[in-house]
Amino acid sequence: MRIQVNGKPVPLTDRPGSFVSLERKWKTGDEVTVSLPMQTKLEYLPDNSSWASVVHGPVVLAAATDTTDLTGLWADGSRMGHVANGPLYPVDEAPVIVSESRDFTSGIKPEEGQPLTFTLSDLIYPKEYRNLELKPFYTIHNTRYILYWPVITPDSLEKRTLAIREKENELLALEARTVDQVAPGEQQPETGHNFRGEGTESGIHEGRYWRHASGWFSYDLNDSGKEGRILRVTYYGMDAGRVFDIFINGILLTTVKSDGRMGSRFFDIDYPISQAFTDSMLQDVMNVKFVAHAGSIAGGIYYVRLIKSMP
Repeated sequence: MRIQVNGKPVPLTDRPGSFVSLERKWKTGDEVTVSLPMQTKLEYLPDNSSWASVVHGPVVLAAATDTTDLTGLWADGSRMGHVANGPLYPVDEAPVIVSESRDFTSGIKPEEGQPLTFTLSDLIYPKEYRNLELKPFYTIHNTRYILYWPVITPDSLEKRTLAIREKENELLALEARTVDQVAPGEQQPETGHNFRGEGTESGIHEGRYWRHASGWFSYDLNDSGKEGRILRVTYYGMDAGRVFDIFINGILLTTVKSDGRMGSRFFDIDYPISQAFTDSMLQDVMNVKFVAHAGSIAGGIYYVRLIKSMP
């Protein structure tokens, strides 16, 4: 910080967190100028992974990336209308920072004549994004944007791109086959799927929401085309000693007995759905119900997905 009185510097003692006092004989018209020089810094995610945001002083910077198709990205007053549901772009095609060092601030250059605007053209890959400008996040509207940048070394660029592309293709293929899905324990997804239950609880484990019940809980999944042929349920591998039934439209689909043998990881199990379950549907809704056996618990259930059959 620098202070001037009538254009002349005032000596300061560096005392962070304290006040600066100016003592003098003041006259009408005296002018006090306070200068707070800002530095450009990086803030990595707290898990120490290789994702960083750029801040200039207290101002968070972001870059507008694309405005060609904003379908589904406008909030409205409908139920779930605040949740983005537009087309998904492949992650491996998104811009990244390529740098030998985690501190790439030397490659961030201020744009002359444009306050709080910066470029990092020598750092961005792929090349079609090299003209992106960093601007205050609060000024960016009506566009897709990037706020946290993946930071990778030149040597790992190709390997990362191939790995992400493979995973992204798998996710896109799964989304294309998904009829409906619900995240148990999360308020909006559950509300949107007519959640009901007795003796049920929810929480978070290793960053993922779950729900279980000493009684039962259920969801209504939308299947207007009657295409759902697989119910995919996500569990945690160390849950053990739990016995419960899964019903679809009031008909028993399967009995689950958790034994804890899958270890400390999440895993999916696919349950085939026959035509008989679909024929029992009321209108376009498939009711999925988890019911605990006496003295046991149903769950924990971490995700429920209704999927079409393989093409």
